[in-house]
Amino acid sequence: RRGGASPIDAGQAHSQMLPGTEGKQERRGFFEGDGTGVGKGRIIAGVILDNLRQGRTKAVWVSEKQGLHVDAQRDYAGIGEDPAIIFRHAATQAPNKITAKAGVLFTTYDMLRGGEKKQATDPNDPHKQAGKKRVDQLVEWLGPNFDGVIVFDESHNMMNSSPQRGTRGVKRP
Repeated sequence: RRGGASPIDAGQAHSQMLPGTEGKQERRGFFEGDGTGVGKGRIIAGVILDNLRQGRTKAVWVSEKQGLHVDAQRDYAGIGEDPAIIFRHAATQAPNKITAKAGVLFTTYDMLRGGEKKQATDPNDPHKQAGKKRVDQLVEWLGPNFDGVIVFDESHNMMNSSPQRGTRGVKRP
């Protein structure tokens, strides 16, 4: 939907269940396509708050760069909520488990696309796992029954996430 969308519109969409794979139902998504300066950050904050108040304890905010974490916290505080609930994915090293039991994980497209850092497993630290990818780390944190919201802010940065065939061969994502 374009123009004038609100967290209420997203909440109505999220209240609907659609047929999914393997007979499971999946929650309907929502797309906010407004341009620069209309307050998408506040809309995102409201959508996340609505989902948390519906009992969904985890959310993911994916954006363009790490510095926008501060803006995300500002927008969440701007709707009267505690910005400390939004924590940085980058604060947890790749081989470690994300230990937060609930909250809003802020990450970037580059971090999710990024490769893995090979590190030896530490037998004294059960949270360290060798070669873990960031996206696998996120999926593990969300768990198999995740039913919260994943927000793709600045979604034009998702481009080139798959190989592109060109005149000079295949360009890697």
